[in-house]
Amino acid sequence: MLRKFCKILLTLLLLSPATPALSQQVRNGLLDLRDWDFEKEALVPLRGSWEFYWSHLYTPTDFQGRIPEGQEWIKVPGSWSLVTKYPTFGFATYRLRVILKEPRTLALHSPWILSSAKIFIDGVMIEELGRVGQKRERDTGQTLVRDDIWTFTPRSAAFDIVIQAANHESMMSGFPHAPTLGTARAIKTSYQRELSLALALIGSFLLMGVYHLCLYALRRSIRSTLYFGLVCLAIGLYVFGAEGTVVATFLPDIEYPLRLRLILSWMLATPAFLYYARELFPSYFPRTLAQAYTVFSLGLFIYFWLADITAVSAAFYVYQAVTALLIFYSLWALMKALRRREEGAGIFIMGLTVIGITGIHDLLRAVIDSRPLSGFGLLAFIIGQSFLLARRFSNAFTDLAHSEMQVRQLNENLEQLVEEKTRDIRSIMDHIQLGIFAITSPGRSIHKDYSRYLETIFKKKDFIGTDATELLFQNSHLNSDERHQVAQALDAMLGETALSFELNSAALPHETRYGESEGHTRILDLSWHPVVNAHDIIEKILVATRDVTHLRMLEHDAQDRQEELQFIQELLNVAPEAFQRFIQNCQEYLEENHKLINSRSIALRDMQALKVLFINMHTMKGAARSLYLKKITRIFHDVEQYYVRLQKEADAHWDVERMNQDLEEAHRVLATYESINNNKLGRRWMNTDRIVVAASDLLHMYKELKALSQEQPPTASERIARLQSHLLPLVYRPLQETLEDVLSCTQMLARDLHKLPPNLTIEAHGFYMEQQTDQLLRRVLVHIVRNSMDHGIEDPQKRAQQGKSEAGHIRVHVIEEAGWVVLRYQDDGQGLNLKKLADLAQHQGLIRDGEDLTLEAKARLIFRSGLSTAKVVSDISGRGMGMEAVKTYLEGAGGEIQIQLLNPESKVECHPFCLEIRLPLTSFIQASLPITPAAA
Repeated sequence: MLRKFCKILLTLLLLSPATPALSQQVRNGLLDLRDWDFEKEALVPLRGSWEFYWSHLYTPTDFQGRIPEGQEWIKVPGSWSLVTKYPTFGFATYRLRVILKEPRTLALHSPWILSSAKIFIDGVMIEELGRVGQKRERDTGQTLVRDDIWTFTPRSAAFDIVIQAANHESMMSGFPHAPTLGTARAIKTSYQRELSLALALIGSFLLMGVYHLCLYALRRSIRSTLYFGLVCLAIGLYVFGAEGTVVATFLPDIEYPLRLRLILSWMLATPAFLYYARELFPSYFPRTLAQAYTVFSLGLFIYFWLADITAVSAAFYVYQAVTALLIFYSLWALMKALRRREEGAGIFIMGLTVIGITGIHDLLRAVIDSRPLSGFGLLAFIIGQSFLLARRFSNAFTDLAHSEMQVRQLNENLEQLVEEKTRDIRSIMDHIQLGIFAITSPGRSIHKDYSRYLETIFKKKDFIGTDATELLFQNSHLNSDERHQVAQALDAMLGETALSFELNSAALPHETRYGESEGHTRILDLSWHPVVNAHDIIEKILVATRDVTHLRMLEHDAQDRQEELQFIQELLNVAPEAFQRFIQNCQEYLEENHKLINSRSIALRDMQALKVLFINMHTMKGAARSLYLKKITRIFHDVEQYYVRLQKEADAHWDVERMNQDLEEAHRVLATYESINNNKLGRRWMNTDRIVVAASDLLHMYKELKALSQEQPPTASERIARLQSHLLPLVYRPLQETLEDVLSCTQMLARDLHKLPPNLTIEAHGFYMEQQTDQLLRRVLVHIVRNSMDHGIEDPQKRAQQGKSEAGHIRVHVIEEAGWVVLRYQDDGQGLNLKKLADLAQHQGLIRDGEDLTLEAKARLIFRSGLSTAKVVSDISGRGMGMEAVKTYLEGAGGEIQIQLLNPESKVECHPFCLEIRLPLTSFIQASLPITPAAA
C-alpha cells in the first residue's frame, strides 16, 4: 500500500508544471537577446535586477533621453517588502530595457502581479489592472490579480517594459513570480498546459468531495465521509482561487480581496479535517480541541470576509501560527497511533508530511519562483485517505445491526414518544400567534384541533364543525360568486389526489378584507396547504391566517412616501418658472378637453373634436416629457393611446365616463405635483400677470420722466430710449433665451435615446416677444425638437459611418422679412424620405392611387394627421400628430409653417430640409439699444 502511494505522489510531482530553463539574465535593468534563438528556446523568464523607482509612477515618456529621479535595482522575482527596505503598502515603477536582434512579434506573460498595475510596452499601455494611485481608494476595485498574456510587436529592436505598481491591499507586493517573454504560441501552449493541469486538479477534488458526500447521504452513521467530502470541496475552492490560470479564465476581472477570500476557503477545510481525523482516531483528538478550533477558524473566516482586506494580514499570521501548532499536535498524536499500530496511521502521517513539504514550498515561492505544489500534495493526501476510507467503509455493516437495535428500542417507546409529541403540538397550538385550523369533509367543516389565536382573530369561540368558507368570507369583500368558487374548489380537493390541489388552488384567495360589526375592516393573510395520506389522497386542507392590517397600512404609507420622493426628485430638476408654465398650460388644455368631452360633439362622435382632444393631450405629454416628469408623462401617454384607438377603430365605443376619469386622474397627479412643489419644496410662484419692479428702478424711471418734461427734443429722445430699455424686458421676453430654454431639453432626450447631445446654434438676438407668443413657440418647438432627436438625428455609429460627426447639429436662425418674423429651424439628420411619405399617404387614402405629387407637395404631407415614418411608437414621438399640432397652433395665432427642401434636385432617398415658422411682426419688437435687465 505504501509503495503504491509513493508511486502516485512521484507521478503527480513530475506532472507539476515546470519553470522554463534559464539561460539569460536581466542585469541592471537590461536584457540583451540579440544572440537569443527563439526557435530553440521560445520562453525567456525575465529574472534578474530590474530598474526600480520607489514612490514614483513614471510613464515611458519620463525615460526618454534621461534617467529619472530615484533609480534603484530590485530583484525579480520577489515581493518588494521582502527584497528591499520598503514597506508592503506603497507604489513604485519597474523598468526593463530589452534588446532584440530585430523587431518581431512577441508575447508577455505575467503570472501574478500582487498590485494594481499599468503595463507599458514600447511606449504603449497594453493593460491596466485595477486603479493605480498613490493612496487607496475604497470600494473602487483598486487591485486586480490576473494571470494574462499580452501580444505585441515592438517598433524597433530595442524597447522598454515599464510597469507602474501600486499595492494598498495585498499582504505581499510587486512580482512574486517573474514575467515570461517569448513567442505567442509558446506562451499560449504553456498557459494551456497549466490550465489543463489546474482544471484536472480542481475536478479531482470536487468529484472526490461529491462522491463522499453521496456516501454520507446513503450511510449517515459514517460521518467520516461527510467531513472528508467537506475537506475535498473546500480544498477544491481553495485551488480554484490559488491557481491563477483558472481564475483568469473563468473570473478574468476578479479583484484581489475576493480572490484572497476564495484562497482562504482552506480555512473551512482545516476544521473539517480535524473532525475527520477525530472520526478515524477518536482516542487521540479530543472533542473540545475540535470544537474550539472550529469556532476559532469559522470566527476568523467570517471576520476575513467582513473586515477590510488590509486588516486581514495580522490576524492571518495569528491563524497560521495556531494552525501550525495544530499540525504539530496532529503529527504527535498520529505518531502515538502509529506506535500502537492503529489502522491507517502510517498513510495519514505520510500524507501530512507531503502537505507540509509542498505547503512550505509554496510559502517560499516569492523567493524561489516556482509553480505551486500544495495542490498536488493535497491531491496525494486525498488519494491516500480515499484508500483508507474504502478499507474502513467495509466495516460499516456492523453499524447497521446497531441501528436496527435502536429501531427496536424506538418501537418499544413509540407510544410514549407519540404522547410527548402530541403534548408539544398542543402547546404550540395554544401559544402560536397564528390562526391555524384544518378543513375536512363533508361540509368543509373545521377540525377540532385549531390554534387558540383563531379566537382572537374572529372574536368568537368554538369553531368545531363550522363551515370554513362562512367563517372566512361571510363578512369579506368577496361577492357571492367568488365565495361559491372557493367552496367548489375545496370540495374538489378533499378526498382527491394531491394533483387536484394544484389544479384548483388558483381559486383560493391569499388575502381578504374582513369586516367587523363595529364597521372596522381588517386585512387577513391566508395560506393553504394540503395534508395527504400514504396514498396521496388529500384528507385535510391546512389553513394559516394572520391579521396583516397594520402591515399593509405601513406598506401603503411607504409606497406613498416613495412616490412623493420620486416627485420631489423630478421637480428639483425643473426650474420653478418652467414648472409654473407647464401647470398653467396643462390646466388650460385639461379644461378645454373637459368641455369637449361633455359636449354634444363627443356624443355625436365628431372626429374633429376627438382630434382636438388628442392634439391637446399630445402637447401636454411632450411638455411633461421635456421636463422629465415621468408619472404625468405616463398618464398622458396612456390617455393618448386611448384616443388613438378611437380614431383608428370605427366601431370602438366612445366611453365618456372613462374619458372624464382619465382627466380626473391627470388633474389629481398634477395637483400632487403642484402641492409638493408649493408646500414641500416651498417654490410658490407669483401671479405671472403681475410685474415686479425694484423700488430703485421705479425711482430712476420717475426721475427720467421728470427730467424729460424739462428738456429739449434731442436730449428727450435719448431719455425715452433709456426708459424703453428699462420697460422692454418687463413686458416682452427675449426670443434668444426662450429658444435656448426650449432646446435645453435635447440633453435629456439624447440620454434617453442613447445619442450624443447635439451642438446648438441659436441666432435670435435683438428680438423680443409678448407672453402669448412665448407660450405659443414653446408649444410648437417641443414637438419639432422631439422629432429631430428621435428620428431626425441618427445614432452616433450610423453618423460616423456616413462621415458625419457623432453628435448632431441643430441650428435656429431668426430674421425679419416683409412684415413677418421668420424662424428657420434645421438639423443635420437623415432628412425626409419623400417616397416613404407618399406611400404611407397613399396607403391611408390621403392621396389617390397614381397621383403624381411634386417633391414639395410630398414634403408637406408631414403636416397631415397620423402620418409618420417612425418605426416604433414611444412616449417621445412616432404618432404622426405632432406636426399637425404645430400647424394648428400656428395658424390659430395668425402664423404659418412651411417646409423648404434644401437640395430638391439631388437624387437621394432622404432629402435635407428646413422648417420656416412665420409669425406676425406685430407680436415682436426689436431692440436697437442695450437692454437693462429687469429687477425682480
